[in-house]
Amino acid sequence: MNKRAKDTLVLGLAFFATVFGAGNLIFPVNLGNQAGESWLQGAIGFLMSDVGLTVAVLIALFKVGGDTQNFGKRIHPNFGKVIGAVSIICLGPLIAIPRNGALTYELSVVPQLGEINPWLFSIVYFGICLFFVLRPSQILDRLGSILAPILVAVLLYIIYLGVTAPIGEKTASVITNVFGKGITQGYQTLGAVGSVVIGGLFLTNLTRKGYTSFNEQVKISVNAGLVAGVLLAIIYGGLIYVGATTSQTLAGQSNAPLLSTIADRLLGGVGQAVLSITVALACLTSSIGLLAMTGDIFQSISGGKLKYRTTVLVTAAFSTVLAVVGIDKIIVLAGSILTVLYPVIIILTVITFLDSYLTSRKLQASLVLGTFAISLLITLQDLKLINLELLSIFSF
Repeated sequence: MNKRAKDTLVLGLAFFATVFGAGNLIFPVNLGNQAGESWLQGAIGFLMSDVGLTVAVLIALFKVGGDTQNFGKRIHPNFGKVIGAVSIICLGPLIAIPRNGALTYELSVVPQLGEINPWLFSIVYFGICLFFVLRPSQILDRLGSILAPILVAVLLYIIYLGVTAPIGEKTASVITNVFGKGITQGYQTLGAVGSVVIGGLFLTNLTRKGYTSFNEQVKISVNAGLVAGVLLAIIYGGLIYVGATTSQTLAGQSNAPLLSTIADRLLGGVGQAVLSITVALACLTSSIGLLAMTGDIFQSISGGKLKYRTTVLVTAAFSTVLAVVGIDKIIVLAGSILTVLYPVIIILTVITFLDSYLTSRKLQASLVLGTFAISLLITLQDLKLINLELLSIFSF
């Protein structure tokens, strides 16, 4: 394998490891459990809103130079900075990173060590993350060449067992709109949000490896995104199918208990230990990548005023506190925020691809603002803060 192919593969595995965290284990299995015989419909929706959108956003980002700040400049010179900041806050201290810590505690630590002090665990967990993150030049290489391959191998083995020795029979779906449920569950994995802010980290890593041509950097980055996309599609599809085989025997279970039971059924006595390792790897690799992105993006959008080291230390400290809240509360918080954020990212991506046709900046701004307004109203209605019958046509 030549240097360019190897670097592309390592970068793709690093991208996979960064976006594959806590929710990426929970949501596809939950979806399969609820979809049952209709698991394929749910899988298509899930893959469209996660894998498809993740790769599309990454390509759109590099179409505008790989800089998050350029992603929204058609709307307003500072709009890209706002999208970048909101995205990285969701990926960083507010949702994804503490969610990773909380799930690691519930599925990796408690089953093996019992109810140890969650504060102590959280401090140790994020201390390990900082060990990797404070050496930014080596992060993607470590993720892509060491941690990610182990994670992929373990996940594929679990899926293989679930397909060749199903836990039970698939039953009728308990969801009215399986395809729509798949789309909304795909949102929760935060893959597309990660694509918004990962471009700068890709380019920095490739520059350090000696790739100075921007066109070459873009080709390698997009190919790496496709590598990650294929891996995500295979693993998501497998996890949804495995979840579907539990729709009869494990009906009503969800989140951490469902994953734990699946591991026990598929792997026997060592099931919980294997699950613990899988969860720890998935969450740790994701947290490391996301912490690095948080430091990188805030240093970029602040023009260097917010230093990388300071940002990752503050983010790790905040996440240490929020992780103690627990996975269920974080998932509820994520749902409301992403209902507003995702449609805006989608419309920005569409505008980027159709820029030569949508030449009016006022039209582009109107599309984004209109999308934001509808998304905000839907979120407020879901939270029962308002009640507008017209909004029901947008609901899944």
